[in-house]
Amino acid sequence: MRAFNYKYVLIFFILMICNILNFQFNYFEVLPDNIHRNFQNDSDGLVAHKLIYNSKLHNNDSKFLGIIDSSQQNITSKILIEQYDQEINTFYDYTSSFGLQQYLLQPIWDLGLKLFKSNNKQFHYSYKLIQLFVSILNAIVFSLFICWLIVEFTKLLFPLIFIPIIYYQDWLIMFGNSVYWQLWSWFLPTTIMCWFLKYHYDREIIINNFRIIIISLFVSIFVFIKCLMGYEYITSILITTTLPIFYYGLLKPRNEYIKIFCLFFIFSISSVFLSIFLHYLTLEGSGYIGSEVLYNIINKRTHLTDNLNVKSIYTESLNVTTASVLIKYLYGGGIYQYRLLSLWLLLIIFFSKKIGFIYKKFNAMAIVIFISLTAPLSWFILAKPHSYIHGMNLVLWYLPVNLLIYTHFIYMLELYIFNKYDIQIVSKIDNKVLKLFKIY
Repeated sequence: MRAFNYKYVLIFFILMICNILNFQFNYFEVLPDNIHRNFQNDSDGLVAHKLIYNSKLHNNDSKFLGIIDSSQQNITSKILIEQYDQEINTFYDYTSSFGLQQYLLQPIWDLGLKLFKSNNKQFHYSYKLIQLFVSILNAIVFSLFICWLIVEFTKLLFPLIFIPIIYYQDWLIMFGNSVYWQLWSWFLPTTIMCWFLKYHYDREIIINNFRIIIISLFVSIFVFIKCLMGYEYITSILITTTLPIFYYGLLKPRNEYIKIFCLFFIFSISSVFLSIFLHYLTLEGSGYIGSEVLYNIINKRTHLTDNLNVKSIYTESLNVTTASVLIKYLYGGGIYQYRLLSLWLLLIIFFSKKIGFIYKKFNAMAIVIFISLTAPLSWFILAKPHSYIHGMNLVLWYLPVNLLIYTHFIYMLELYIFNKYDIQIVSKIDNKVLKLFKIY
């Protein structure tokens, strides 16, 4: 067991600051400014317009996100200022989700209105404030997950993990300050599970039934919260959350990991259905036919064959083959995922010939990466129409397949270095570098 080291706290804060700069300001210019500024403005507009609507009409009847003017869904400074000066006569509900984002961000929005009360761009700066809040929240959770990878898998070469986080996670940066998508909700269930299991594994603590119930229920609460902000990518998030269970279960097979997996499965699926039920009640209370709205939501995103109530824009996505969607996400979008997967497999073959499969962590991580492939694939297949229409679903390769693969690269390189050179050389490195950072 490695003792806790305050240096990891420093690493966390460095990562967090870098991620905030990337998410909110595109500081390292990973993306063209126009893409960073305009990506998913239509989705973010649903939240911003709702907050504006709440500000001008405190006793409104709308319970959902939406848009003030159906012709102006995108968010720009100009639109926000115009909406501030004009009266609101219509509001179009977005009924595809419960819309928890408005309740999460309303206090920050109200704070912005007070801070910028005398400014003629009051709504604009309030919107920037909630963007910053979301970026900080995203950065904290994402950095905690990356810190788990660093602590668990890297010793000598841990600084290399900073390179892709700062420069190459372009799709994550696109979502980094989105007030609709709330990137933190994708990673938080997995991050909690990672650190909980690591704490008990390192200290060789048996996880009793009470703790199993608590962790399964606690993580499932955040699954529930994610569903209330939108059902997108929920299959990928659920599978990703089970990966640390598989990983530590492979390192030290115990019945407790099976119990956690089963109980989390029960609680998380219950959370999904509970969120759907709450969504249904809200729809009914707002004058909609809840069952019809929910059916159309599912119909647009999945393989249901009855598409009579589906707009013509969705017809092609419903009829496209699953194979064509998978090819799109393996070969397109600038990621060329098949190349990364091929390189990883080649390195595993090379590593096995040089050293062999004698390291538990290496073997466990390799198996977990294979399992993690089902996370993005589950959404590409089950939500085939949604994936066909929305090329942004390429972000699912970072939830967390590519992050795990890159970490595995570093881990393989470390093991190769430590096996290639004799113990005297490694000891010198250890004395000068490892001891400096108190890694052992």
